[in-house]
Amino acid sequence: MKLSKYLCILGFAIALTQCGPSDDMPNPNNLAFSCDDNPDICELTAAQNQFGWNLFEKIYAETPDENIFISPLSMAVALSMTANGARGNTFSEMEATLEWESKGIDPLNTRSETLLDVLPQLDQEVELTIANSIWYREEFPVEEPFLELNNTHYQSEINPLDFNDPSAKETINNWVDSATNGLIEEIVEVISPDDIMFLINAIYFKGDWKYEFDEKDTEDGDFYLADGTTQTTPFMKLEGADLAYFENLEVQAIRLPYSDGAFGMTIILPKEDLEMSELISDLQSDGLWEQIKNGSTEVESIVRMPTFTMEYEDRMNRFLIDLGMPLAFMDGGADFSGIGPGELYISRVRHKAFVEVNEVGTEAAAVTSVAVSNESASLSGFMNCNRPFLFVISDESAESIQFVGHYSKPE
Repeated sequence: MKLSKYLCILGFAIALTQCGPSDDMPNPNNLAFSCDDNPDICELTAAQNQFGWNLFEKIYAETPDENIFISPLSMAVALSMTANGARGNTFSEMEATLEWESKGIDPLNTRSETLLDVLPQLDQEVELTIANSIWYREEFPVEEPFLELNNTHYQSEINPLDFNDPSAKETINNWVDSATNGLIEEIVEVISPDDIMFLINAIYFKGDWKYEFDEKDTEDGDFYLADGTTQTTPFMKLEGADLAYFENLEVQAIRLPYSDGAFGMTIILPKEDLEMSELISDLQSDGLWEQIKNGSTEVESIVRMPTFTMEYEDRMNRFLIDLGMPLAFMDGGADFSGIGPGELYISRVRHKAFVEVNEVGTEAAAVTSVAVSNESASLSGFMNCNRPFLFVISDESAESIQFVGHYSKPE
């Protein structure tokens, strides 16, 4: 359905005076990092971002009218951890799906280790925690090198556990609850008799806007859904801030920085004659995301957007299979001999994410769980975001996308 059906005014006018808020002095405790100085790390984040766009496109194609929110970083880290136990064609497929084809596990591990250390230090005023854990059936003989690699490069907690104990699921979920500051309380729904391991990544993010929206300016307005109907929802408004803005024939995009600006949320609003599916495809394959990142200009701006809270969860098996790693999920066909003995395979990859966006800032969390089982079972302006838009939370230095979402409708 063409976006031209929506009745909204979009336009940017050149500001004649510079009266926006002045920049705060940067925090001297923030880690200095740039892709120019660390091209190997940014090669990894570019691969993770591409994997994230590929995955996001698959999910959107299945549920185009639903809100979507995922963490490409969480998914990539959990699968990278698991890849340490993959061998042969199973590893090759996982490597290609992660956009890391033929580069090998050693650079994947060492660069991941550096990235996971760097990201939380980029802005001391933004809370970003990344936690990993491995939980395995205590009687299962896990290969020691597999555990050592994940502990060394991903700082994974290693936890043997009595999977037959009814409290085992609660133990794992309590870890998830703590790692996400209570935003996600559960990732393991059931521990089957054939599950031998859970590899879990958890990310928690909390950042206040550099330029806060004034709650007094928040008021109800119409949001135009893809089917042409409208829904009333609160809109917040920011006026007079100097923000990085991009516009071409397809999109408008604007970046709302957090704290010192190391992290920010980029809002991507398609022009009225561009389908959302086309926009996602262009971001995924035509380099539009790079254009937005590198081609933005700082201008005095006005932004109007909904406040929102969004929760998302789904099993990722079918999407990852479609992206090119079917062997990993194949009972009797996968090769995870690097984890331990037996016919091991990935039985399920579950992803949950939460985000709240309001006048003060953003709080978000995501968890990815990989269950391994045995074969015995299965330009200046006004930006009015009153119709479906994408949003991306990323950092400027390592250029890593932590979260990406599709705001389709108020919930």
